[in-house]
Amino acid sequence: MGAIDPFEVQLRDGARLRLFSPGESDAERALEFFRGVTRTTENILSAPEDADGLTIDDERRIIETARDNPCGLILVAEPVDGGPIVAMCDIRPYRQVRARHGVVLGISVAEVWRGRGLGRIMMQRVIDWAGNHPTIERITLGVIADNARARRLYASLGFVEDGCIRGFIRMADGRLRDEISMSLYLKEPPRTVPGGVPPLVTPDFARRVVEHERWATERLFDAIETVPQDRRSEPGYQRAIDKVAHIIGARAVWLNRMGTPVEVPDAVFPVGWSLETTRERFAEVQTAWERWSATLTDADLAAPLHYTSTDGTRWMNTCADIVLHVCTHGFLHRGQANTLLAQAGGTPVNMDMIFFLRRTLP
Repeated sequence: MGAIDPFEVQLRDGARLRLFSPGESDAERALEFFRGVTRTTENILSAPEDADGLTIDDERRIIETARDNPCGLILVAEPVDGGPIVAMCDIRPYRQVRARHGVVLGISVAEVWRGRGLGRIMMQRVIDWAGNHPTIERITLGVIADNARARRLYASLGFVEDGCIRGFIRMADGRLRDEISMSLYLKEPPRTVPGGVPPLVTPDFARRVVEHERWATERLFDAIETVPQDRRSEPGYQRAIDKVAHIIGARAVWLNRMGTPVEVPDAVFPVGWSLETTRERFAEVQTAWERWSATLTDADLAAPLHYTSTDGTRWMNTCADIVLHVCTHGFLHRGQANTLLAQAGGTPVNMDMIFFLRRTLP
């Protein structure tokens, strides 16, 4: 029988929830939860019409099937003091004999409970259950390709990408969205599974280069301030600021591609910002980068990211690639700005990484 005994968890914001495998008496609440989820997110395959087509008897049969199949499982969450079901994670076995060593995982969380760590807790508990199962060797899931936040979560739990189905999902407005297939191998991965490329950077290195970005750019701002007032009308002064504005714009674009919302300038190469505006926009984007990098893991950095460039071309990079690019991109344009401010009469500054890293000996 596929079931997990009830247990309680506390989220990082202090909320307490009861997690359990539902019975047939929970079918009405489970169906109400499913209908609510389909109306509050576009990041799952099921649409509201799918949920509306189900009856309570249908939901009872789904719960009964999961409990009767030794490779099936449903785990739901509710507030400890009672109330509606607020999240559901399930494992569905394949019918075909040749695929029964694998199962499919699904996860849904009610809108007000998203982003609070509940999905990770439930997935980890279900993965632990499957890991102790005598016949389950692989867990597979599907994730919409532009749902970067979910893909980072799954990668951090050990899932790797198997492939992409282009245009798998058609939204109500006609948009086509790709789906990524990801798998977690509970035993040794088969040789037919392509191995991932080792990350170019580690989480600690990523955090270090993000710190260097703040240090170097703030030094450059101070250097721009040394340009004499009577020479700030010269093109070199504004062009130096424009170089920094481009760094900010590019970093904002990459953050959004990786699932961290931050305001993106109207142009990737902003022109004419004041020094004060540039300082303010840099502080906003830098803070967002520091928040993003604070909890990075090796799996986050190795996770593939699919995105569309400004010319409409589809690309894939790992997050490690992007960190390295942002770092070297900043080196290039800060150096250009340093040269421009020197030509405008300012005092250039040394922003090399070695000067940021070195420590004075006694």
